[in-house]
Amino acid sequence: MLASLAVMLVASTFALLLTNALLRNRHKAAFLLAIASIGFSLSGHLYTQVFMPKSLFVWTLMVLAFATVVIGAVCRSRKRKIFAALTLPLNLVSLALLASPGITIVSGHVYMSSFAKISAANVSPSVIQEDIPKVNDSATHPDIYYIIPDSYPSDSWLEEAMGYDNSAFTQALRDRGFTVAEQAQSNYGSSFTSLASTLNMRYFDSNPSQLSDLDFLRLSIAESEVAKQLKQLGYTYIHVLSGLLLPSSIADINRDQAPAGPIDIKVDDSDFDAAILFHPGTGVPRMLDRGFLYKQSFFSLYHDTTWLRLIKSQLDKLFYTDEFMPYHVYAPERFLDTVADIASFASMPEATFAIVHLLKPHGPIVFTENGDTITAITIPSPEDHLSELKFVNAKFLQMIDAILENSQHQPVIIFQADHGSTHGHSSFGGRYIHFDAYAAYYLPDGFSLDIPQPYTFINSFPLLLNEVFATDYELQDDRLMEHLAGYGAPFLQADVTDQFLHK
Repeated sequence: MLASLAVMLVASTFALLLTNALLRNRHKAAFLLAIASIGFSLSGHLYTQVFMPKSLFVWTLMVLAFATVVIGAVCRSRKRKIFAALTLPLNLVSLALLASPGITIVSGHVYMSSFAKISAANVSPSVIQEDIPKVNDSATHPDIYYIIPDSYPSDSWLEEAMGYDNSAFTQALRDRGFTVAEQAQSNYGSSFTSLASTLNMRYFDSNPSQLSDLDFLRLSIAESEVAKQLKQLGYTYIHVLSGLLLPSSIADINRDQAPAGPIDIKVDDSDFDAAILFHPGTGVPRMLDRGFLYKQSFFSLYHDTTWLRLIKSQLDKLFYTDEFMPYHVYAPERFLDTVADIASFASMPEATFAIVHLLKPHGPIVFTENGDTITAITIPSPEDHLSELKFVNAKFLQMIDAILENSQHQPVIIFQADHGSTHGHSSFGGRYIHFDAYAAYYLPDGFSLDIPQPYTFINSFPLLLNEVFATDYELQDDRLMEHLAGYGAPFLQADVTDQFLHK
């Protein structure tokens, strides 16, 4: 940013000196430069925010023509006093333009500082008080992979709702040693509440923090009770970012994917403090910005709002690259690169706990059955959905094989969806209900999983931790909670256990 500002100041000073030398009137030179600067600086911004004509080239020519007419008209004036009189209001406008964002930034910083720490503490107070020595992968401390295919329904649901036989995929998992929970159900029908509930082994029916509801849930996922307990046992916590989840300040590795390859983000509490934002003047928190931890080029942002927008692609090639910026949340490359990267965790000597949220088979559809990428289909047909599912299943098996082949000791693999699907959905009162979700578990030799019936995901980690580490977590009552207003009010819930729980 400072380099860009320096270049702009030097260019403006040079332009002013040159214009003054030509016109021999510093007030007129300053006025003309102000007009030119306004046109230069606002052109790209107005193009984006207001008009968006079809041709950026035509729009730029129109702005240049308008600025030329204004400058020409001003140059014809012979009265020196006019330009001297205009200098003061122009300076006042400049001060106002500088003061406005300055006041917003300072007041916002003071406001955030007063609430951020207490909000973060309410969400996830750390239980890790001392530096626990890391342990290596072993028979007593196997690697644990929590792989979360988003919106993956059960086989029976696929058969009943969509007429699709998914038994080949399920049999492939069984051949690899998995136990499949055929009647598994998520406790919630949406990702954030379901994952927060599963990873904290409790229900979420209120928000005690000053964060927005969704950020409270997202931070509860990132800094979950399960992750904290495993870190107490010496595990290395790996949090794989899907584009929807927040990085974790307690994770040893926050892994994301970009065109340049895997990128790791180091986060501490101060980063979260600075990122908690509130709607101006209301004190109402809004969602944390998913990109707040990634550095962005100010120059690229600036020239995108100016006349230079016309040659943006050429300037980006010269001065800026986005190779280290993460993929878009639904980019096909994000899914493919994440699947390919998981094998690197298996080769680590440390005992690892990895949370891997994969936004498939959730829409939009971006793959064909053969794995070719296509333009995203946001409202897919059943055929589109099932076609992609076949390819996604193959990638899931490829990822699991890579984990098993590269692990030094037999790992624990939890292949468990966050919730089911809305394709061919069952409905209740006109609202979507999708609790029936896919769940399969791989445990090392010597361990077994006795899946109760009914079975919901709130009890998946208590069952696993009790079996592998001989803990004594009590199982929660199985309840199914429907969101009455979606993500707009995730804690406005209705208990639909009696209607939909598989007993």
